[in-house]
Amino acid sequence: AASRVCPKASCVVEDAALCCAAADICTNYRCPSGYEARSEASNRYCAGSECTSVDLNSCCTTHRARCSSMSCPSNLKTRQHPDTILCSGPTCFADVDKNVCCEDDGTAGLLWKILAALLALLMVLLLAVVLGKLCCCRRGDDDRDDELPETQNLVLSQNNRMVSLPPGVAAKLPPSVMQEAYPALYYSGVQ
Repeated sequence: AASRVCPKASCVVEDAALCCAAADICTNYRCPSGYEARSEASNRYCAGSECTSVDLNSCCTTHRARCSSMSCPSNLKTRQHPDTILCSGPTCFADVDKNVCCEDDGTAGLLWKILAALLALLMVLLLAVVLGKLCCCRRGDDDRDDELPETQNLVLSQNNRMVSLPPGVAAKLPPSVMQEAYPALYYSGVQ
């Protein structure tokens, strides 16, 4: 520009074509490995008439992978428009980028509801078994509650051990004592 002279005594905007070379546009700059062109590169200009390494930060950005290159973990789904969302580095990693790239797919709540229903069913079945064992005392044909029939053997179940008492001993023990000491009583009709 030093060798060119403006037609008037001082240069004006209209003299730019005569005095200045047009700046190159960033789309003509080839970004090096590890970088990618900025999304607005077509609207950015280099410092001179040709782009050089001086224009690296103006025209390029550090390469970052896009969420579309990553699979989300279970119970999560890829966010909308994953090709426009950048990961934290050149490769997307689920443990690092899941909060940026993924969102709840709604199945986690459903799985907890199913698990809660199964747990409730298990509790009901367990309660039924426990109540069934407590209420399954059989007394044979004799309906008297005050004493045990002398003609029956008494089989006691306590701490997973079975103890059989002869009819004479069983008849001498009051039922209230036996039931308090051995809540899970089974009477057999063996004589």
